[in-house]
Amino acid sequence: MGKWVITVLDGVRRRRSRKVSDMVMIRMLPLFAAGTLLLSLSACQHTAVVNTRVQRVRPDERGMEMYEAPGATVRVADPIVGRKKNLAAGFTEYLKPSRLEWTFTYDEVFFMLEGELSVQEEGFEPVKFEVGDLGYLPKGTRTLIVVPEHALLLHLTQPAWQD
Repeated sequence: MGKWVITVLDGVRRRRSRKVSDMVMIRMLPLFAAGTLLLSLSACQHTAVVNTRVQRVRPDERGMEMYEAPGATVRVADPIVGRKKNLAAGFTEYLKPSRLEWTFTYDEVFFMLEGELSVQEEGFEPVKFEVGDLGYLPKGTRTLIVVPEHALLLHLTQPAWQD
């Protein structure tokens, strides 16, 4: 199987590229036929360009990467970043039991997808979050985040929390 690189141009002409398998490209072939996508081929790499503002991220497209955080083994991804980095949507996954001191330099809303964690704001009792819970942490909040085993959450930050 070959590797394809998909380049997306959103409304402000920002380019985002992802490597995908032939199986993903097979699902996209009807779009090529309809003239929605531009396709160019080069040596060992195929490139498709999509013009759209609507973004969808499938589970296998999250692009999770390890993030260095003292006291935690964590992977993060922000596959969706708003114009001018005014917001970011992505995932945070704590892979092992963790105890992380974190000061939020952005507002964050998060939704628990797997596992559990507790967030203790400095000077207050901890708040426990489980699957299905929605949380909010305002900019400037100093916390201790404790993950007993594993946790996966969807996060939305404003502004985007990292470059």
